[in-house]
Amino acid sequence: MSEERFSHVTFLGTASAIPLPGKRNVSALAISTMQGEVFLVDCGEGTQHQIYRCSSVKMERISHVFITHLHGDHCFGIFGLLASMATSGREKSVVIVAPKGIQKMIETVYNFGGGILEDAEAKAYPLEFRELEGDQNIDLGIIGDGFRVMAHPLKHRVPTFGYTFQEPTRLGKLDGKKAASLGAVKQMLGQLKNGNDVQLPNGTTIRSADVVQPPQIGRKISVLQDTCDSRSAVENAMNCDLLIHEATYAHAMVEKAIIWGHSTAKMAGEFARQIQAKNLFLTHFSARYHAGEEVDSKGRVRDPEMSVLNLISEAAAQCPHTTVVGARDFMVVRSKGSDFRVDAQLAMKKAYRSSDDQLENVNKR
Repeated sequence: MSEERFSHVTFLGTASAIPLPGKRNVSALAISTMQGEVFLVDCGEGTQHQIYRCSSVKMERISHVFITHLHGDHCFGIFGLLASMATSGREKSVVIVAPKGIQKMIETVYNFGGGILEDAEAKAYPLEFRELEGDQNIDLGIIGDGFRVMAHPLKHRVPTFGYTFQEPTRLGKLDGKKAASLGAVKQMLGQLKNGNDVQLPNGTTIRSADVVQPPQIGRKISVLQDTCDSRSAVENAMNCDLLIHEATYAHAMVEKAIIWGHSTAKMAGEFARQIQAKNLFLTHFSARYHAGEEVDSKGRVRDPEMSVLNLISEAAAQCPHTTVVGARDFMVVRSKGSDFRVDAQLAMKKAYRSSDDQLENVNKR
């Protein structure tokens, strides 16, 4: 299997604005590839702490940080993350992709705080900035081992971009037995797989299309938050394999959602249906929504209408052909063949696990 593929996605923070200690940190997620490279999307306060607690993400593997917008719950963790990378002896550069202003923000903090290197023994490493602006989709080109990234301007209260990551298209599978039966030998097989017709010594031509299956289009992961209008991503996110979309509120609060530039679960489900997404993972939940527990820590009965499970149901009603899941901190969504599946256990190091970290009943439709 080609290693130019997604391996897994780890949710490091699924809260909106206000973290819930021990339950939800603010926004961050990590996309890991088969080659071991990590693309971090958003870096809210405390993200480095989440990474240290996490068993599925290694800080030294992060090559790119994609920030959706410059609200603190999506980017204020970048300062601590970069400092931790320095003190751990990092030498490789980090690419930071974000709306215009991120470079000034980071440089200002470090200029007044003594720079990244607080520790005299730490090593400096280069930062590469790619600042985004405008109201058009931006092709960010190829990153890592062949992954294409598109940035989509989203409607929020400040300049905001969503991101779609796509694996490279893979060559179709060669039917070696059929090719051999037609007379192809040795290096001819490689030429056929690469899409080239070959001619035998007797003058017979073997067509690549006759012995090679169609190319396999690379899978897509789209991350869209914060936004009350995702339409700019429709074309590039179409037939998305894994859509990660904010669902800050239930639709009963749609007016507030629009005012604050956010989506309801119903809006996320409608968008998933529009782009024919295979999987929809909801995230960025308001602190008013609990994870589905019947009682709180003080034994008080919780309102089932104020549950993430209710948000999942609301979204699922809009996209009956899409698998809908409510993300949790440390949830891992792993590549399984051509699809994605949730790991049964949260990706927390043993020292941090509690008895409720087993996902006995993954909250799918």
